Formats: sequence, structure tokens, C-alpha cells
Amino acid sequence: MKLFLLFFVFSLSVSNIFAQTENPVIFPRNDEGKVLFTDVVQVDSTLDKSTLYGNAKLFFANTFKSAQDVIQVDDKENGRIVGKGFSEITLVALYPYQAKMYYTISVSCKDGRYKYEIYDIYYQNYPSAEYPNPYKTDAEFVFSEKQYYNGKGKARKVNERHKKETEEKINILIENLKKEMQSGVTNNDSKW
Repeated sequence: MKLFLLFFVFSLSVSNIFAQTENPVIFPRNDEGKVLFTDVVQVDSTLDKSTLYGNAKLFFANTFKSAQDVIQVDDKENGRIVGKGFSEITLVALYPYQAKMYYTISVSCKDGRYKYEIYDIYYQNYPSAEYPNPYKTDAEFVFSEKQYYNGKGKARKVNERHKKETEEKINILIENLKKEMQSGVTNNDSKW
């Protein structure tokens, strides 16, 4: 019995050591290890590809200051729009500061459903007198195990803030997209 208890306590301590340094999934990644937020969303079956494509265009127009500058691929025939945009985020190191979180967002439409993908996420500080050409840092580096955790396996506070800001901005994008994509449509309302 003592041997069993000794083995049990030993196995708990070993598993606790590994649990502290094991890297939980910080953000979802694709097969190449790139951060990727994606989902296939089923909508009302009366929303055909053309309607969903129009709704996606409205999403880009309502989300970004200049949808024309953001949209990189606009393929009405295949129901696909790809754009590159950014959101401002507030980070805290020694003091709070503003930075830009850049990303690519793709929306592909089919009858009754659409797929979104948010990828190529990277961060860049605003230029300053001290750093007139700030460097870009991709999400894969920021949220790598080596960068994200300290030597004791605990998340660094600055990285936790980075994660929180990223989650908030990505979730806002997704929520706004889902709202826009659910709408019936768009420009055929003559009752105004």
C-alpha cells in the first residue's frame, strides 16, 4: 500500500511539472502552424450565394474606412471576397500604447452557408521619433511557446494582454460578419 501511495504522489508531481510547461493551444492554427480563425456558418437556406456575397460586400464596406482599399479579391461569380485590413489595439509594456493588428479576412459563399477565414495576423507599432520604421511581428512569433511563457511555464503579463486584445478584436470582426451575413438583403428594399 505504501508503495502504491508513493507511486501515486510521484505521478501527481511529475504530471504537475509537465502541466506547468506544456503549451496549451493559445490560438487555433492550420497545418503549417499559422494562426487561423475559421468556421463554416450555416444560415437560412433562402440566403443564396448571391445574397450572401452581397452581404459580405456590405460587411467590408461597413467595417473598414475604405472597402475599396481593403478588398484584394472580389470574385462575384465564385462568391469570394478577400481583404486585408487592420484594427487598433492597446498594448501595455511599461505603459499603454497603441499598435496595429493587421490581418487578412476571406469570405467564401455558397447557398445557405459561408466560410470565413482570418489569417496572416501580424502586429506593428506606430512610428515614433525613436522608431520611425517599426518592425512587424507575426502572431506565430508572439504566441509561440518560447515567447509567450517565461522560464517557469507561466504566461507573461504583457503577452496575456496581447492575447486578450487579439481575441477581442477578432471576436468583434466575427460577430459583425455574422450579423451582416444573416441579413435578408440588401438593396431591393423599395419601401424607404
